[in-house]
Parts: sequence; C-alpha cells; structure tokens
Amino acid sequence: MLRIKHLFNQKNKRFIHNDEASLSSSLNESSASTSSSLSANNGADNADSIDAVVWSIGPAQSVFQAIEMMALKEVGALTVLDDQGKLIGIISERDYARKVILEGKSSKDTHVAEIMTSDVITIQLDSEVHECMSMMTNLRIRHLPVMSDAVNVDERRVIRMISIGDLVKSIISEQDFKIEQLERYVRGE
Repeated sequence: MLRIKHLFNQKNKRFIHNDEASLSSSLNESSASTSSSLSANNGADNADSIDAVVWSIGPAQSVFQAIEMMALKEVGALTVLDDQGKLIGIISERDYARKVILEGKSSKDTHVAEIMTSDVITIQLDSEVHECMSMMTNLRIRHLPVMSDAVNVDERRVIRMISIGDLVKSIISEQDFKIEQLERYVRGE
C-alpha cells in the first residue's frame, strides 16, 4: 500500500527545491508590496520534507501575479494563505481560464480571492495514493495540498502539493517494480 509520504522520500525536483539562491532571488524580484504575499512555504518541520517547497500567494494579490508565479515555478496551482500562514484557498490555471478569461476580466485587476477555490480538499501524509487518485478523479480536481499532522486542526499547515500527474507517475513506478519482481520470480532469481 503506497502512501503519499513515500512520494516525498524520493529525490524528485517536483517536490524538492535545492537551489536556495534561485529561490531567494526569484522571491526578491517581487515588489515590496508582493514579497510578503508571494512565498515559498518550507515544510522543514516534517522529517520527510527537507527542502520541500510549496508555492503560495496571498488573497489580495492579483491573478496576474499568481499566473506569473505559476509560470516561473512551472506549477499548475498555488495555495492561498492568509497572513498567519493558514490555508484559505487554492488557485489553479483552470480557475484562471474559467473565471477570468472566459468572463472577460483583467488578470491585473482581479484579486486572487475573487476566483480562488475556497473549499479546499486536503490530504495527510499517510493518505493512500490510490485513495487520492480516486478522490481527484471523482471530484475532477488536479491538485491536493498535503497538510501537516498537527493534533489541533487550526495548527495544521500545508507541507506539500501534489498533482494528479505526480500520482500517475508513482502508480506507474509501483507497477513497474511489481512487474520486475514477478519477472525475477518467474526466472527463478
């Protein structure tokens, strides 16, 4: 049974950001008014999340800034955090396409809070990959924030973000491993 936490034990650039200089310079490129709202949430409080980065944005930032950050960081969604670092929403490329472009709005004049998904579905590190895949398929969502395991719900923080592509890759990898093991067994190795 493959769990979400096993995805993060592998060195995978999708989850691990080792270039701290690049991280700092890209965040410093933001103007003073946005640098406090555009952030990389480092999940170092969890043993499995050394150097993990979750890209986030504040609700008062423009949708343009959110899309710019997604393009710069090559991700399809950002978590939306309040001033205390609490998850209050998620914004994705799909939100942009459906709620800005199709409605003829300006991404520079529209705030993230206006189009973000507020009712965010989240998971824990011990969630099973197949359950997450089923959830994403049934709910027609592409990204799931992974929350810390704090006892008090108000103290939980986002420590990872997974995409449906990440889950597909992990399932394929698991199946490849099982096939290899079965082939070795058949050959008597």
